[in-house]
Amino acid sequence: MRTINATWPHKDHVLINAGMPGQSFHGYSQGICLDPILPSKPDLIILEHIPYLEAGAWGSIAREPCGKFLEVLLHRIRISTQSAMLPPAIILNMHQIVDFRSQDFKDALDCVQQREQCITKCSTLFMNLPGEKSDQSPQEMSTNEAAAHYGMISLSYSRLLQSIINKLPKQGNNITQCQVLPAVYEDTLNPSRGGELLLADLLVSQIVEAQLYLKLHQEEEDSTSPVDSTAVMPAPLRGARNKVPLIRCYGVELIVEATSATTDSSHEIGVEAGAGGMLMKVLRSDGWALEQEEGGKYRPGWVSTLPGSALWLSVDLQDMCPPGMQRSAQNTIRESMFLELTYLSSFEHMGMANVTCMSGCSCIPAVLDGHAPDHRIPVPRLIATRITSSVADDHCVVQVLVLGSSSSGEHKVKVTQLSVKTWVDMESLIPKASPEP
Repeated sequence: MRTINATWPHKDHVLINAGMPGQSFHGYSQGICLDPILPSKPDLIILEHIPYLEAGAWGSIAREPCGKFLEVLLHRIRISTQSAMLPPAIILNMHQIVDFRSQDFKDALDCVQQREQCITKCSTLFMNLPGEKSDQSPQEMSTNEAAAHYGMISLSYSRLLQSIINKLPKQGNNITQCQVLPAVYEDTLNPSRGGELLLADLLVSQIVEAQLYLKLHQEEEDSTSPVDSTAVMPAPLRGARNKVPLIRCYGVELIVEATSATTDSSHEIGVEAGAGGMLMKVLRSDGWALEQEEGGKYRPGWVSTLPGSALWLSVDLQDMCPPGMQRSAQNTIRESMFLELTYLSSFEHMGMANVTCMSGCSCIPAVLDGHAPDHRIPVPRLIATRITSSVADDHCVVQVLVLGSSSSGEHKVKVTQLSVKTWVDMESLIPKASPEP
């Protein structure tokens, strides 16, 4: 964010970072409450998308077209901003150099972090830029289709690097592809300082190009032409069968930073609502502790490493209707409500926990397993259970109990959010255009 801030073309802006790492569109669309994160009228939304997380990170449902999850996310953004049109948005697709499961992973990581090994150990490892064909993968092709339908820009970090590498011979440079990658990657996924500058320049150039396009077309049009009040967001690409999740989330405290170009400083703009919009209502926390950081980054959550530790959380099941929806729809919503727990998964240290409803409601017990050997980086995951019944007080108490057995041999469990979720038809929430006078 600071890199983009330093290269932004205007000096009167404020950039807001919600503190969320890039993830899959399934994660964005299904597991995040948007209302407390988005400003009431955002000028631009930049979404960091990691396509390889779409496959397997969220279970079998993530095998559905990636563009469908993006489409659901866009309509959720529109609902949160209470607008007939989508705020301007740019998708930034990021790719890993080598899959964590590949036998070349260790060599690739060494090459990126120790440049002197490029000529000797890694001379053939990067013969083809890893990820160069990922823009042709089903995940990114589906993303690009949905982005084009809604008039969005979908960018690819790997295609940017490929274009740079392809131009090197024409420019007479003796820099090899193997030497380029260590200059723009910090590890096998995250960009280095040089990579951040590349991304910032790419984003700014796209915005400047869009500004020039708008200015050109405005000059061609009659300045006295009335504003088109009938413009609305395009209809869903895949028809009315799409559902939009309505989510009420309870999270831990999230500090949202705003960076102003005029003062070149950051300050907190909100600490009351976390990943969930409302602070988690903790009734009991035996053996659990609220921790603020994970891997040196601000990633708050409730953590336990002791089998038998119990965390009791309370959620409100009342009035899930969004603005503009008929109150009569509440009964239908109550018939298809789910509880969803967001927890951390990683390739090491993580354990298992049992999720059950204790009072105020009934649900099907579920077991979460935080051990994820297929992913080198920690990844948030969801576990869902259907609410089978609830009582009149509309408060449901959920227990997270750390189990004595685990796939990793260790017992760390980290909980970041508890949500109540239901679904409604996407088209039923699309505002109608105002009739012309």
